[in-house]
Amino acid sequence: MKILFVLANYMENRDANINIANIIIDCLKENHEVSVIGCVHEKKLIRSVNINNVNIYNVFLKKREYILKAYEQYEKKKHTYKSKFQAILHCPISSVIIFLHRYTWFLNESLIYIKKIDSIIKTNNFNAIVGVSNPFYTVFSISKIKIKIKKIGIFLDPYSYYEKVKDENFNNALKREIGVYKKLDSVFVVDYIYDSYTKSNLKSILPLMTSFKLPSIRKIEYTNLNNNILFNKEKINCIYVGGLYEDIRSPQYLFDTFLKLNDNFVLYLIGSGAENIVNKYKMVLKSRLIICGKVQKEIAFNAMLSADILINIGNTVENQIPSKIIDYISVGKPIINLYKIENCKTLLYTRKYPICLNFKEDYSKIDNFAEIFSKFCISNKGKEIKFEMIRNLYEENTPNHLVNKIIESIERK
Repeated sequence: MKILFVLANYMENRDANINIANIIIDCLKENHEVSVIGCVHEKKLIRSVNINNVNIYNVFLKKREYILKAYEQYEKKKHTYKSKFQAILHCPISSVIIFLHRYTWFLNESLIYIKKIDSIIKTNNFNAIVGVSNPFYTVFSISKIKIKIKKIGIFLDPYSYYEKVKDENFNNALKREIGVYKKLDSVFVVDYIYDSYTKSNLKSILPLMTSFKLPSIRKIEYTNLNNNILFNKEKINCIYVGGLYEDIRSPQYLFDTFLKLNDNFVLYLIGSGAENIVNKYKMVLKSRLIICGKVQKEIAFNAMLSADILINIGNTVENQIPSKIIDYISVGKPIINLYKIENCKTLLYTRKYPICLNFKEDYSKIDNFAEIFSKFCISNKGKEIKFEMIRNLYEENTPNHLVNKIIESIERK
């Protein structure tokens, strides 16, 4: 079977969604021919190549750093003044850039993808085309293809119910999203988003969707590298991997907990974000807070395999989770999961993990939590769960489980 995937910047950036898409592709290509369309931001990188038995086609999308800066400035002003109107008044240029991005550049990017998809499927006998969202223009583009071919959407993030869209452009985004769902032959929506849709304006079209669990459970093995992150084995080495945010995923409670622990506890941060909070606590925690920044995937996996305790921080929103939690589970080390809201979707995965401490952030209980944290780390340091047990517990989270559903949907008449 020949399957074409439509993704974002597949070659240049491996964000959470690209990583998950790559896991699905790696599983599919064992028995099927897989091709990928992804974007590049430099014209000299445009080429068609075969890498690791995947045919890769590129489209060129101009990288616009000023758009990201405009969004960042606008969000800061909105957070400061607690008002969209005041934010617009205090950053009018950024507001114009954002308006243009939402109403014109999305369509322009989609048109570039549509043209590329058309040219490829006309010269190749594909059985299906699969878009992975976000970004939403991947699935929007395949929904516009006129040629008769199975069209499948895999949704790892919300679109109209994404918090930044919800305030500014909800009705238009919702209309666009429903239109895409109706044009696709199969719609796969990750379980925690599907659950949030049962109480939303998308409830009426739930029959068009198939729920699935994050398909990232796989054996993660150590890679021999010269630039690994090194740990002091005499300490209790805790590690956080992933992005941090000052609003939806703040590390402040974790840092305040570490202030109450003794010097034997060291926290390593791999990733970026929430720099103001991180830098503030670095001055206090000093050598007990190690900021590693962004590192290549293999270094992060080696650090997770070598650390004593893996720490996750949940989001303040119900319809998104840090996908890194599935990597933590795959590794088999003890996990501490800090969650911020009662209905945190990380609990769907962590509650059945054999060595996990789930704790809701609550400053009135932080002294008690610091004690629980310490005891958990000391009693579980050195423990590890065998992958066979993990695979049995989380069979629905294996890539094979989702791949079988995708193949069934392609074969269905």
